[in-house]
Amino acid sequence: MRIEAGKGHFAGITVLLVDDEQKLRTSIALRLRLRGYETVEAANGHEAVEAIRLRPDISVVVLDQKMPGSDISRVLADMKQLRPKIPVILLTGLGRLDPSIDHCRKKIFSFLEKPCDLDELVQTMETACRPRSQDPH
Repeated sequence: MRIEAGKGHFAGITVLLVDDEQKLRTSIALRLRLRGYETVEAANGHEAVEAIRLRPDISVVVLDQKMPGSDISRVLADMKQLRPKIPVILLTGLGRLDPSIDHCRKKIFSFLEKPCDLDELVQTMETACRPRSQDPH
């Protein structure tokens, strides 16, 4: 697990990035830190659940849908058991949710197609972290 802090406007939002593709994960983390977010990186589902367990400051999870050796349904269930209200943004290379995890749809705040546009990811994260009382919907 790797933790780094950004300095800027969004201090206070900590993003857990979970992806087995290190280059992609590191690239997104760097770009988010440049925008002022703190990032925590995890390479698999086990590391992600441990990060949720150990880091109560994590505000939002960005989770890859497909990771070798990780059952995403189980990862989602374990994270939600520890932190029921933590928003999870699922990244998918399929352009849709994998049918095998469709039953988990209620545990996912949103999903974005990989590679995702950073501005779209940031907007989705900000919406996910907004207190419900401020949500215009």
